[in-house]
Parts: sequence; structure tokens; C-alpha cells
Amino acid sequence: GRMYDEEQVEKIKTIQDVVLKQRDKGMKRTDFKEVERVLLDKFGGMVEARPKNIPATPAVFENMVLKMEKQEKQIQDLQQLILDLTKATKGLPQQENIMTKEQAEQLHSRLTGENKEMKEEMKLLKEKLDIAVDYIQKQENEEKKGFWKRLFG
Repeated sequence: GRMYDEEQVEKIKTIQDVVLKQRDKGMKRTDFKEVERVLLDKFGGMVEARPKNIPATPAVFENMVLKMEKQEKQIQDLQQLILDLTKATKGLPQQENIMTKEQAEQLHSRLTGENKEMKEEMKLLKEKLDIAVDYIQKQENEEKKGFWKRLFG
């Protein structure tokens, strides 16, 4: 046997009322979303805001992060190449078709700025990924709990 407190008995009666009303309407299966809605309306409780616009699974986010890390590596390689070219061309006479030192430095500073922006964007993406993974894991854990377990703990 199990002992129920007044609130649990009231919840059970409410569930029974909702199920009976659904059966009177001709529904053969219980609509648990309506049961949860009625329980929430009558007894209140914590309602968690679900994150919006979760585009896909954690694997998609991981692939995005990997691509961004690869792009960051390519940018670093290009920056190093520009530095090497700048050092190599210091002693050469200036020609119109060759990049000047100022142009190389401008290009380097522009690439450095983009690199910082990409790092910030990667940081934001990683934060969003963590939120998405936590949400998905929480949903999976919630799905493992049965309706009655979620209701009564």
C-alpha cells in the first residue's frame, strides 16, 4: 500500500475527471498533453522555457565548430605566409605588381581582426552548443521518466 497526501489525491481525481471527459467525447486514447495542461492550470508548477530555434542535433554543432576551427587554422597559415612574404620582400626593389609593405601590413591587420571575430563567433557557437546538448540530454532524461514518475516524482 501507499499513503497519499491531500494534494496527490486531488491530482489523481483531476486526472480521472479529465480522462472520463475525454472518454465521454469518444476518445479511445488519453491525451496526456491535455491532462498535463489541466494539472498545470489547476495546481501550477514550474514551467521551463524551451530554447527556440535549435537547428539540429549536437553532431551538427560539432561539425560547425570543426569547420570553424579548420578555417581558423587556414587563416593562421595565411597570416604566417604573409609575414614570411613581407620579410622576404624587404630587400627587393619596389615594383607596381608586388605588394608593398604597407599593403601587406594592412592585409595582416585585416586578417588578424577577422580572426578575432571568428574566435568570438566560435565562442558563441560553443555556448549555444552546450545549451543545445544540455537541453537534448534533459529531454532524453525526461522521456525516460514515465508520465506518473514526472507527475509524482
